Amino acid sequence: QSNIKDYKKRQKLLKREITEEDINKFKERNLQDTKTISRFLYNYINDYLLFAPSDTGKKKRVTAVNGTITAYLRKRWGINKIRANGDKHHAVDAVVIACTTDKMIKDLSSFSKYHELEYMHTDTESLLVNSLTGEILKRFPYPWEDFRPELMARLSDNPADALRKLNLIFYHGTDLSTIKPIFVSRMPRHKVTGAAHKATIKSARCLNNGIVICKTSLQNLKLDKEGEIANYYAPESDTILYNALKERLRAYDNKPAKAFAEPFYKPKADGTPGHLVKKVKVYEKSTLNVAVQQNTAVADNDSMVRVDVFHIKGEGYYLVPIYIADTLKKELPNKAIVAYKPYADWPVMDDSNFIFSLYPND
Repeated sequence: QSNIKDYKKRQKLLKREITEEDINKFKERNLQDTKTISRFLYNYINDYLLFAPSDTGKKKRVTAVNGTITAYLRKRWGINKIRANGDKHHAVDAVVIACTTDKMIKDLSSFSKYHELEYMHTDTESLLVNSLTGEILKRFPYPWEDFRPELMARLSDNPADALRKLNLIFYHGTDLSTIKPIFVSRMPRHKVTGAAHKATIKSARCLNNGIVICKTSLQNLKLDKEGEIANYYAPESDTILYNALKERLRAYDNKPAKAFAEPFYKPKADGTPGHLVKKVKVYEKSTLNVAVQQNTAVADNDSMVRVDVFHIKGEGYYLVPIYIADTLKKELPNKAIVAYKPYADWPVMDDSNFIFSLYPND
């Protein structure tokens, strides 16, 4: 009875819409989790990581940098964080955090202490002078001179050329050809998870080796160079429908999205509209597929787990793709892919020629 009540309670919660209050609670909980993890890592590194001897005799070896400070510094240093541009923004974060030293925080505090209005502008826009003491203060403290131009150069696709154009003093005598672009590294994914095959089921009847029949939406149809519908299966079986589809594509300049934006009805022999047509049969190549529905149909492979790499002396490298569906079989495939050849003609690899496996993100 208790289990039934719990089940009904869970079902009621699942059906309830998520409110603004729920979202705020989620955020609060996530922030608290982040604080706890950060505090644990700080103490763990501080207590167990062995540091090299300090040349300055500094005792404090681990510093926790406040995210608000780094965001403020990034903004004042003119550094934009655009996640959509790729993963290099993580490198920018690392540089900003590395530059947020105790001295930088002290300089920032000094800058904030004396408001800019207390200073007179000099001829040099980057400097401010205290009207009472004559003290010269930068508009905003940078980690070093030309910090931002150097950072932008190192983030570019060709940092060596960018640095050569800047001609920075502290790169004189440095072989710029040794400076390479940032290499983005990700953790390889070795998990065997995902669907064994695509959702679209295709007929197992093969016209020729590696050809299968399937249904496709009218919006995927296209006229080929000869003016025929590409890969249309058996047009002679219903010439009225086939010719009507061709005429519709021609009328819309071979743009299927526009041609079949409105419902398409097969014309009857007398020219009046017949039944609604949404999909038609086409044929396509399908070299590696999965048998489904008790071997009466096939479907395309879904996720690839890895690629096994082989090398044969005097010939070169061969690749054997391993899909999720292959991991369910008694034996893994051993045929290497060859372009423009049917699966039957692919060469069989010997384990003695195996080198390594490549996983996603390797």
